[in-house]
Amino acid sequence: MKIDITGNPGTGNTFQEYHIQHIDNFNPNATTVINNYNSEVKQTNKELDHRGVPEKDTEPIKVEILKYVSKLKPCLADKWKSKYDKVWNNILNLPSVTEKVFEPGKQQGTNFNRNLVAHIIYYMGQEGVFTDYNASQFADKLEGNKEHSIRSALGKAPDEKIQSEVKRLLKEAGY
Repeated sequence: MKIDITGNPGTGNTFQEYHIQHIDNFNPNATTVINNYNSEVKQTNKELDHRGVPEKDTEPIKVEILKYVSKLKPCLADKWKSKYDKVWNNILNLPSVTEKVFEPGKQQGTNFNRNLVAHIIYYMGQEGVFTDYNASQFADKLEGNKEHSIRSALGKAPDEKIQSEVKRLLKEAGY
């Protein structure tokens, strides 16, 4: 392909033609390139999901979720203080939760479905796991801002299937 320049291109400018079939990052004039990626979430080519996409290593994300929900431990009712972590581990192993919780969708700044976690927290609050459930207070504890978008998710329950499974887990834990 012939490059045809009309007009004054200025001094010191160069024109180049590239024929690239696939490239992830192209910075011809960059002096420094910093690739920011989350090293905690790694992909493995060994296991593919039903769409043929490599499945995520979910263990680091589970740890991240457990760390996130542990911010609410000061708000727990006394009988739940020793059982809270175990209940959350069991919740994260529920098939109906695992199929959704590791996909953040359009949520920014998270590796998991923060809204689903908030819906489960709300449901647990309705079931008496926390001493005094307050969405603004919980949003502040979870995100450091009571006006954070998570506040609205802390006012909604998860779907019926997840509710019944969480209720079963709470009963098994001594609810």
